[in-house]
Amino acid sequence: MEVRHLLSHTSGVSGLDHPAQLDDLYDVRAAAARTASQAPWWRPGPASGYHVLSYGHLVGELVHRLTGLLLRDFVHKHLVRPVGADFRIGPPAEDVPRVADVIPPERDFDPSALDHDTVAYKTFTGPSFDAGAANTPAWRAAELGAANGHGNALSVAEILSPPSPAREPPPTAGSSSPAPSTASSASSPVAPTSSTDCTCDGASDTRSPNDAHCPGSPAAVSRSGAAGAAR
Repeated sequence: MEVRHLLSHTSGVSGLDHPAQLDDLYDVRAAAARTASQAPWWRPGPASGYHVLSYGHLVGELVHRLTGLLLRDFVHKHLVRPVGADFRIGPPAEDVPRVADVIPPERDFDPSALDHDTVAYKTFTGPSFDAGAANTPAWRAAELGAANGHGNALSVAEILSPPSPAREPPPTAGSSSPAPSTASSASSPVAPTSSTDCTCDGASDTRSPNDAHCPGSPAAVSRSGAAGAAR
């Protein structure tokens, strides 16, 4: 099994072997060890099957082994805090009063009606759960990376947006906006002096500074100016 299988719902471990209870998932490290020890339900790679709740445990264990951090701590440190997003995997106790309850659907899904020999049955009963479980203190306190992210539309957009090294932080109250640097000003471009001086999206680029596709080339600057004039 490869890392790409864990990230793409193709690992074949889309749930826990029976018997399984929802409480089993709340002990993240034990649940991860259990999924790592069981045989995949299909050969990893060729087929995809939605890992309803196990996805967070599989990826979380990978993150933990690489960084030493729990998934919730890694997400908060590297994705949430840098952009100031209002998002947590498992809200802290002080934020629970701000959490809206999930309204379970009137027609609930009954996994026991599925063919017991199918992967779908094993997935939805390994373990079984209903939408109302998301309103319980145990669920909210747990680190369920696949289903326990708490935030709002803005926070989700913020943490999923690609990082922009050139984006300046908003000025604080009473301060003036910093003057744009010469290198980032389209009106005063600084021509690169070597092939590695061309920067594209904040990263070093190996294209020639005279390449028309290089943002610092005369041709690119001309296109930029023409586009601005057209607007």
